[in-house]
Amino acid sequence: MSGRPKAKRGDRGKEARRGRVLFLGAGFSKGLGLPDTRDLWDLGLKISTAAKNWLLLEDAYKSYPLAAFVERGVKDVEILLSFWHEWVDFIYRAFPDTNGFPRAYLEDYTRNLAMHLDEASREVQKSGMLANFSKWLARAAGAKAGLTVVTTNYDCLVEFAAAAAELKYDYLDDSSEKLPIAKLHGSVNWALFSSQVRRWSDGWKPRLLNEHEGIGVYDCELEPIPWVAQKGVPALIPPIIRKEYDGIFKEVIRLAARSLNGADRVLMIGYAFPEADIVVEGMLKAILGRSRNPPEVLYVNPDERAVVRAKKILEATANVTYASEKWSVDHLNWLTR
Repeated sequence: MSGRPKAKRGDRGKEARRGRVLFLGAGFSKGLGLPDTRDLWDLGLKISTAAKNWLLLEDAYKSYPLAAFVERGVKDVEILLSFWHEWVDFIYRAFPDTNGFPRAYLEDYTRNLAMHLDEASREVQKSGMLANFSKWLARAAGAKAGLTVVTTNYDCLVEFAAAAAELKYDYLDDSSEKLPIAKLHGSVNWALFSSQVRRWSDGWKPRLLNEHEGIGVYDCELEPIPWVAQKGVPALIPPIIRKEYDGIFKEVIRLAARSLNGADRVLMIGYAFPEADIVVEGMLKAILGRSRNPPEVLYVNPDERAVVRAKKILEATANVTYASEKWSVDHLNWLTR
C-alpha cells in the first residue's frame, strides 16, 4: 500500500464529521511511564523460545539484502525482526509440513511483548497518571469536538482513560457517538482466533472485529492479557520494514485517513516518524500536506532528533507548529478549543 489512502465512495459523507485528530506515537505512552515498544520487541525475541537461535539470527541478517535498503539509524531490532519475519514466511511456504515451526517462535515473542506491555499499562492505570488525560477526554467528548484518536501504540492507555471517563469507544466505526480509536499497528487486546471462543470460568466471549482468510480478530476489551495471550496470538504489526496492512488493518488505515482528511486541527504527540513506518509516513505527508484547506498541526516531542526528522518529512505542510517539549494538558486543550 502506498500513496494517499482513499476513502470509499460510501465514506465520503463522513469526512467532515470528525473535526479533530489526536495522533499518538510511542512518546505519548513513554511519557506516562511505559517502556519503549522496540525495547520490548527486543526483549520478547531474547526471552522467547527463539533465544537459542538468537546468535544464528544475528549472524544471518548481516548479509541479508534487506539491510541495504534500511536508512542509517534504524535500531537493530527492526532489521532483525524484518529478517526474522521474512525467513519464517519463506520456511512456512516452502515447507508446509513443519507443523508450525518456526511460526511458533513468532507467536511466542508476540505473546511475551503483549503480556509485558499489558502489565506495565495496568501499573500506569493504578498509579493515577492517566487521571488528567481521562478528564480531558471527558471534556472533549462533552464539547462535541468530533475527536478521533489515531495511534501507532499497541497499549490500551487510551481505552483505560476512556473507561475511567465512562466513554464508549469503537475501533472501526466513526458513524456513532462512540470515540473512534484507530490503532494502526494493532492492540494487545486484539486476539487472533480461528473460531469464536469463550472463557470457561464465566462464559464471557470476545467480540469479533474482523475476519480475514479464515482468522478472526477479536476484541478482548480490557480483560487481562495473560488469558488472551494463552488462548490466541495478539494481533500486532511488528516494527518491520515491509509491513502488511491486510484485513482489519486495511479498515483501520481507512478510518485514520478519513479522519485526517476531515480534520481542521491535528495534534501529534510523541510520534517520531520511524524509518520503518513507510505507509503511515506516506499517509501523513499526503493528507497533512494537501494544498486545499490544510489542517492546523501541532507536533509535540521532547526528542530533538524526532523534531528535526518531522520537519524534514512535513516540510510541504504549511500549518505546522513544532514544540520540543513534553506533552501536557495545555497541548490537549489546544486541540479542542
